[in-house]
Amino acid sequence: MHDGQTEVIAAQVQALLAAQMPDLAALPLKRVGLTGTDNVLYRLGTGLVGRFPRLLHAEAQISTQAQWLPRLAEALPLAVPLTQRLGLPGAGYPYRWTVLPWLPGHAAFAGPLDQMEAAQTLAGFLQILQAQPRPHGCPQRGEADRLGHRFASLGHFIGQFEGEADPLILAKVAAEMRRLPAHSGDPLWVHGDLHPLNLLALGRRLTGVIDWGGLGLGDPATDLMVGWTLLDAPARRVFHDALRPSPEAWARGRALAFAKAVAAIPYYRRSNPGFRGVMLRTLTRVLQDLSAA
Repeated sequence: MHDGQTEVIAAQVQALLAAQMPDLAALPLKRVGLTGTDNVLYRLGTGLVGRFPRLLHAEAQISTQAQWLPRLAEALPLAVPLTQRLGLPGAGYPYRWTVLPWLPGHAAFAGPLDQMEAAQTLAGFLQILQAQPRPHGCPQRGEADRLGHRFASLGHFIGQFEGEADPLILAKVAAEMRRLPAHSGDPLWVHGDLHPLNLLALGRRLTGVIDWGGLGLGDPATDLMVGWTLLDAPARRVFHDALRPSPEAWARGRALAFAKAVAAIPYYRRSNPGFRGVMLRTLTRVLQDLSAA
């Protein structure tokens, strides 16, 4: 998946559990979530999942999710995974790791979804998330939400496209988007990575939001990217009308969806075809949106 990544095999997971959480050591293990990018997941029995970072930056997100998500969870209208246990390095594995509840459902890209209901659900979810108190010491997303940061390396990825889109068009769009005005209001709570692999569904309805490693205060336009990563054009209009973001915020959300897709498509071309497929669809939606404007 990544150069220099760390893998963890089932025998290591069993050794870590035996040494640190012996009450869980007898649970059946099954590797799951093969479309994940930064963590290896092992289901523990039927009710838990172990989350093992592949990279140092993913380990750094553990504390944020464990400390701050519980302060928000009760108010949120969708299920979220609250950290149950914290594990330490061992058995040849170098990072801290976590045990979380296994939330029922499937990744939202894996089956048909009621798009209109999803649009309303996500709008309500974001309104509640952004309205939560911001006490002293909240994590700050900082550069992660700034277009200059997100677009700095896009030329490198555009140069690696192999027929998925016209590089000249992508470069022109990127240059225009990079000039969009920055967020000038207060930073609000942001999930930071809303796409169909981080959204759970049961049947045709959204039920949960996972992977909160990017949680922090930032530009609320960041989470608007879900309008393109998940929603089709009619549902996106419903999402927009329910939230009523400023034109500048809506444009930044689209720009951040574009940047994520352009970087992911060549990067995950062979290592993660499921995620790459989601990002190809995202890029198509962004370009169609722009052409219709």
